Amino acid sequence: MRFRLLLITLGMFLVIGTWAFPFWYPLLPRGDMAPQDLFPGLAPALQSAFGALPVDQQAAYLALRETEPEIALAMLNAALSPGATAPASDAQMPELVGSRLAAQGGLRGIDGLRAAAGDVTIYQIADGSWVLRFENFIMVNGPDLRVALSASPNPQTLDELRLDNLDVDVAPLKAVSGNQNYAIPAEIDLREYRSVVIYNAELPMIYATATLFILSF
Repeated sequence: MRFRLLLITLGMFLVIGTWAFPFWYPLLPRGDMAPQDLFPGLAPALQSAFGALPVDQQAAYLALRETEPEIALAMLNAALSPGATAPASDAQMPELVGSRLAAQGGLRGIDGLRAAAGDVTIYQIADGSWVLRFENFIMVNGPDLRVALSASPNPQTLDELRLDNLDVDVAPLKAVSGNQNYAIPAEIDLREYRSVVIYNAELPMIYATATLFILSF
């Protein structure tokens, strides 16, 4: 008798629980709740992406945040966002009539938060102007990146980039991966320059450099 009463009572609770499901379900812990605030100030949609970064990179961003919170957040927002796609027209080497290879180098990043790699070449064409080309190129995305020439062979700061006030701002960086070409005016004397630099003037910060080896003039 008692066992039957227990079954009836449990059945009533199940019926009531099922009927009240829409009311108590929202109170349960949910797997789709907003992710933990792993990096304060970062958009909620990017918190999980930050958590998926290697532990040493997370630590480096958090360490930078201790001293430069705005810079750390700007770098991280850009790094976790998709970069622009390289122009399809730049995929193949353009036909440069009367051109010659003038300089080349290998691109490298500054540190673990500013990783980069790729081949850099500069060609002089028949009218005396230059074509700067990136190939096998990839780097971490950054905010408002630009390409420049510097008289310093391996600048690590904007002051070094602007050595002897000879720096030349070439153009905004087209993409963070893929082949791409940049035009340099004929009046530039390439013999005065020792590196190609990718930088952000507002942070201010250099992301990558390529020491140039001059081949011919």
